[in-house]
Amino acid sequence: MGVAILNCSSKALVSIFTVWILWENMMTRDMSSSKTTETAWIPVRSADTLETCQVAMESQLQNRLHELNKSGVGWQREGSNVSALLDMPSGQKVWAIVSVRCLPDHMDPRK
Repeated sequence: MGVAILNCSSKALVSIFTVWILWENMMTRDMSSSKTTETAWIPVRSADTLETCQVAMESQLQNRLHELNKSGVGWQREGSNVSALLDMPSGQKVWAIVSVRCLPDHMDPRK
């Protein structure tokens, strides 16, 4: 009986066995009271590869930008973050930042 030896780098093994998770979170800051609120990171979807997750991340960001454009709100994008100054129905001005990240399944940003 023969023995096969698999010669793989640890990076290759990680990419073979890792599922990538696209996470999203939102932080808001009331401009009058300076009160900051942050939602928990929520998993949006999973992907088999980092590249697939990054495509999904870009799609998620484009969806957020489309929503802002539809409502006529100005926005700013920096990497995987989108921020906008929102006029709330109550008259408040709220600064909102949506962040998305692709992380390997063994990393949980909520911890």
